[in-house]
Amino acid sequence: MDGSDNPNQGFEQLIAQVVDLSNRMFKAAEAEQWDELVELEAERRQSLPQLFNNPPSEHTSKLSEAVQLIIDLDKRTMALGEKGRHLIGNELQGLRQGQQATNAYNKVQG
Repeated sequence: MDGSDNPNQGFEQLIAQVVDLSNRMFKAAEAEQWDELVELEAERRQSLPQLFNNPPSEHTSKLSEAVQLIIDLDKRTMALGEKGRHLIGNELQGLRQGQQATNAYNKVQG
């Protein structure tokens, strides 16, 4: 009987792990820790196939709830990522303008 409980317990742990990784990804995005976000996403990506390949039928409801939560967290994370991308884009544009000004100055001086 213990053998039949272990796969179910393992699947519940897998669900919890993927949800936890999704939460941590969102928190990393909130903190603008983009490198950490990328690392967490890569870790989660490795777990996702295990979650969806032949899930135990008794966990369908729990899996469905987890998927909805993950989708919600991902939407919120992507929104923060988009905001971060715009901020980084603005910073890069400022750097480019600074470089152009430096180049123009060097031409005049040169």
